[in-house]
Amino acid sequence: MTKIITHDGLFHADEITACALWQVFIGEISIQRVSHEFKDFSKADIVLDIGCKYDGVKFFDHHQNKGGKASSGLIWDYIISTTDDMLHYSNISRMIKMIDANDVGEKRSEEFEIPRIISNYNHPDIYGEEQDKQFLEAVEVMSTILLSMKRSVENIIKARTIVNESTFFHGNPEVIKLKEFTPLWAKIINGSNEKYKTVEAVVWYDEAQRKWKTKTTALVPGSFKNVGKSFLPNDNMDFVHSAGFFAVCRTEEQMKSFFGITS
Repeated sequence: MTKIITHDGLFHADEITACALWQVFIGEISIQRVSHEFKDFSKADIVLDIGCKYDGVKFFDHHQNKGGKASSGLIWDYIISTTDDMLHYSNISRMIKMIDANDVGEKRSEEFEIPRIISNYNHPDIYGEEQDKQFLEAVEVMSTILLSMKRSVENIIKARTIVNESTFFHGNPEVIKLKEFTPLWAKIINGSNEKYKTVEAVVWYDEAQRKWKTKTTALVPGSFKNVGKSFLPNDNMDFVHSAGFFAVCRTEEQMKSFFGITS
């Protein structure tokens, strides 16, 4: 467990996010909040936003760093530089840049952005016991947000691997049979992706429901406009959506017939 020491009193999104980053990407943490007069940091593993020292290893008081980054940005840099096989979490980096900019006075955050939301967790009695509880609750909230953002990146990478290992459905270059189902296939297979711009539909077998399913591909992710034509009603299928973007059948032969595949 990593012991983190930070300042008491009013807290901000930068030290909250720094703690949450450590918890999500490194491991379990314990947090001690101390006054700015506190001097003995010998028992701390990480010192955040306090201590009048920055070394990028243990001490991360961004007030001693001229780089324009707050505690969140400095900890993020440390995690990226010291964690093996670190993926490029550009979504998290963008959020941290916004949090840093607000904290160092470069750009004030908007009403519903993270810095303003986290500031609402401060208790009216900023030096009381309830404030420490609010601090920990804010860290958990940020940890949940960061974990979901982390997983979204990892899931899209997994989805890209699945798609790249998928094949044409019985040789039809307009239909891809997914190696396994991933709900994120549409972020990869669509008309804006040069590699898949002529693919009109995807097919997969739903093992849980023992059904074959198919969906049309969009011109761009999230669009209601398809690369090809919408599906038409078909008596040979168990179900065809009235909007023509989704269809279900029981057998592979039915699905082949649906796409006019005879071989």
